Amino acid sequence: MRIMGTSRLQMLLSILCLFLASSGGVVSALHRPSRELPASMMGWRNDNDSSRISESSSSQAFVSARKVATDATHRSLQVSGGTGSAAPAPARNTKKVAILVSVPTVAYLLWTFREPLGAIFNKEKIQSKTLEILGKLDSLPKFEANACYVGGMALWEVFGLSTIPVETAAGMVFGWNGVLLSGSGKLLGAIIAFFLGRYGALAHWIQSKLSSNSFLQLASHSTEDNPLMVAFLMKMSSFPETIKNYGSAILSPIKFWMFVFASLVHGTTFSALWTYLGVDTAARLENTSLPADGRLQFLLGVALFNGIVISPLSMAYWVKSMQKSKQASQKTKEI
Repeated sequence: MRIMGTSRLQMLLSILCLFLASSGGVVSALHRPSRELPASMMGWRNDNDSSRISESSSSQAFVSARKVATDATHRSLQVSGGTGSAAPAPARNTKKVAILVSVPTVAYLLWTFREPLGAIFNKEKIQSKTLEILGKLDSLPKFEANACYVGGMALWEVFGLSTIPVETAAGMVFGWNGVLLSGSGKLLGAIIAFFLGRYGALAHWIQSKLSSNSFLQLASHSTEDNPLMVAFLMKMSSFPETIKNYGSAILSPIKFWMFVFASLVHGTTFSALWTYLGVDTAARLENTSLPADGRLQFLLGVALFNGIVISPLSMAYWVKSMQKSKQASQKTKEI
């Protein structure tokens, strides 16, 4: 009985120990990471997480593909020099080299030809050089001399250079015939400039350069109402000849005959004044005892007062009235 009871007790203790050992193993197995789970317990995780794994893999593949495409696009833009990327290094180096070469070259040319270039901006030197040239022309046959002067004056007007010293010198050489010659040359040059600005090969380039001018943009609205008045105001303004001639050309409401009429009246009037000055100057060089010409001094005073006071004030009033007219038209369109 005792042996039997002992064996039974030992058996019960052994079964209890095996049960506790197996329970502890199961519990510890449940608390391990998934990578340490037994194969028999990993099946349910594989079945449930298969869709999540596939979704994660596809999203990672999409991100990788997008990154590769973006890198390829940036590389292609850098190679082609497209918008959004920095300029290629060779292009930048070429630009720097061009600047480094051109700056000293231009400086050298300006220094070498400083005397002839300085004469361009010196009216006295222009006048003396013009007198020398016109003196040579005066020795030619009359028709040839007149034709050369008119052609030269026309080119002078086309380039928008100041005609005052040339016309004064023409009065000293040609006398009162200078009024007709200078007026004809200026009118011919203005007509050539008008055709170049409206119909010539350079019309598109000239229109693109002058169309951004704020004054011409304002004048375009006023021109539609009274183009003849605008043609006269353009000629009487204090703007350079390039703006007067080429600016009138891009204002389409100004007809050709309007431009010619305004140029003829304005050009001939001032040609007469500067020729008068040249004739008087030539007479005083021959006879220094001549008294002062009061009429010439009065006309020169009127021209000076017009250039300093009347013309700027008239232009200011015109610009202000054009601005008001433009604002009124914009309000009318909004209503």
